[in-house]
Amino acid sequence: MGFQDQIKFVRMHLQLSQEDLARQMGISFATVSRWERENRKP
Repeated sequence: MGFQDQIKFVRMHLQLSQEDLARQMGISFATVSRWERENRKP
């Protein structure tokens, strides 16, 4: 399971949208989206 899959798995398990996760982490929605699309890693 790659990083992008792990992020999405945890987010879905917690029933959070990408926006909710981003807000809780203090980052932008676009960052979470890029992580899940494998375009960027933290």
